[in-house]
Amino acid sequence: MRFLSVAFLAFPAVTAGFPSPGGFLGRSRSRWGRQVAQKSSLGAFDFIFGGSKEEVKEGTKEGFEIEKSPNEWQQELDRDEYFVLREKGTEPPGSGQYNKFYPKAGYFACKGCGNPLYSAKSKFDSGCGWPAFDACYEGAIRTEIDNSMFMRRVEIMCNKCGGHLGHVFEGEGMTKSNERHCVNSISVRYVDRGPEQAPAEGSVFGKK
Repeated sequence: MRFLSVAFLAFPAVTAGFPSPGGFLGRSRSRWGRQVAQKSSLGAFDFIFGGSKEEVKEGTKEGFEIEKSPNEWQQELDRDEYFVLREKGTEPPGSGQYNKFYPKAGYFACKGCGNPLYSAKSKFDSGCGWPAFDACYEGAIRTEIDNSMFMRRVEIMCNKCGGHLGHVFEGEGMTKSNERHCVNSISVRYVDRGPEQAPAEGSVFGKK
């Protein structure tokens, strides 16, 4: 059995908001436990994760190019990948394999479908505990307003399969783009070469 770290138990609200009735170690579906609640993800406190003030260019409500049943996704993803990508869960801060990984070349693709999302050069150290990117490939990301956890955030998803990536914030002044995509490591995979046809990179917010 793999237990949660003491640090994560002591500061659950960073990623999960409020504990579930079953307790932090009860009714685990993923290795992190169900306390990392559905519909809850990165950025529970504005003083850590910023906010979003600009008008966001929301994705359409149309379906995704790749659509599969829950059973089909469960056949392709492991338990933790399914929890984050398809149930909008999150991984504990500092636990992801790409949190402190800063390659000089290559790109990050959706773990669910392989859709190129972010170039390696767009990744930066935000200190938040999850991979951060200040730009994305144009057309790669779909956004949706997330009003869960008594706050208004902007969820980011793969525009090809709808896989949950995390949330995007702006106005923090961390990079020239003034935009931070806070992404679960488990939602993406690193590819050590460029995409066959690398699209332009841009912002998901109206202001660039």
